[in-house]
Amino acid sequence: MKRIRVLSVAVFAVCCLIFAAHAGPKMMTVQVKKTQARVKPTFLGKVLTVLNYCDEVVVDDSKGAWSKIVLPGGSGQAWVHTNVLSKKKIVLTTGGVTEAEASGEEVALAGKGFNSQIENDFKDDNDELDYTQVDIIESAKVTQAAIKAFVLQGELEPEGGR
Repeated sequence: MKRIRVLSVAVFAVCCLIFAAHAGPKMMTVQVKKTQARVKPTFLGKVLTVLNYCDEVVVDDSKGAWSKIVLPGGSGQAWVHTNVLSKKKIVLTTGGVTEAEASGEEVALAGKGFNSQIENDFKDDNDELDYTQVDIIESAKVTQAAIKAFVLQGELEPEGGR
């Protein structure tokens, strides 16, 4: 009898895990100023549209660090990098923002292991260093067309395909 009870609990636990893994789509909010929604789960995929801060999307699926979403208004599906999405609903009010998790700059710095305060402290502690070249590199803009040309010329196969 004890063995049947243990087996029943184990089967129930497995069923719960399977259900949780396939619970279906979930609503998320764009937590950066702007992000590109793409045809494929790669930064080299064709851009379908640009999503803005506070846009709500339904996440249908995921692949690595990418989320497949239903575009606002149900106008199709696209892929966005999961880091730009928040589980929390972000609401703009006349007084500012409520329940925001992070700005786009903060997300980028966190990906590098920094935040604004750490970067400023490092600069203060190392004022003999010249950051001119770093500032030039950080301000460089590379177009999608230039990236695609680079990939094609180098015969590279990016993650997620071309």
